[in-house]
Amino acid sequence: MVSRGEKTQASTEIMSRLVAAAQESERGQRTLETLRRLKIACDDIASGAAATFARKAGDDGTQFELRPPRINSRTVGEYVKLRRRVEGEKLWPGPHETTLRADPNLKLYLDARQTEASGSLHGRKPKSTRAQSINIIVSRIPEASDRFLMMQTVEEGLDALRQLQIVKAAAPRLWGVEIDAIIAGDVWQGSRDNDSKLSNQDRLAVRQIVSRISNNRELREFGLIYENDRVKAMTGTGAHLISKTEMALLRKLAKINV
Repeated sequence: MVSRGEKTQASTEIMSRLVAAAQESERGQRTLETLRRLKIACDDIASGAAATFARKAGDDGTQFELRPPRINSRTVGEYVKLRRRVEGEKLWPGPHETTLRADPNLKLYLDARQTEASGSLHGRKPKSTRAQSINIIVSRIPEASDRFLMMQTVEEGLDALRQLQIVKAAAPRLWGVEIDAIIAGDVWQGSRDNDSKLSNQDRLAVRQIVSRISNNRELREFGLIYENDRVKAMTGTGAHLISKTEMALLRKLAKINV
């Protein structure tokens, strides 16, 4: 894993590239002002100044008090809205949450800031030989921002693999399907027993799962948080482990009315 200093450099390099591109564009000055406000917002959330500002404004600053801080399109967008309400549209016209979500370059900057604020992509040193080999390969990439992007891509791939493994373990019991057969394109073979139903004991187990994965006190021990009907990582990219649709399906299986 690259060092903390290199991670800090990653966001600086990304911002430098964005500024350089803005200076060459027709809307350069406007984009530069947007980038300046974006950096201020990220700095304030990371330092705790955003929470202080929210309290002084009589606003609920709970989302800015989390440690490690949450630096993403939603929290930055909310802080910009707060600054705009207090200081006016002229000083804080943006960036809006939708803009931050839609622009891949701005999202990359936010991801880098989140990772820096959290300390690392994983929060721990890799133990497996394969993970160590990946780190050695990535460390040879000259630019820190490129190293960050590559490690982020690797992490997203590992997250997807972990989710697939969970589905492969759970689906045959819940729905009587063979995930490997479906992935291979044989839908009929994969659906070997779709008439199977959950027993009362199975449904109780699903209810217990729903209860645990919506309990932030328990999730915090695993670096996860339940927010807006989703289970996601507290650090790094904040990637979803369980989406809103998947949570709704689990509740349906457990016959829990929301």
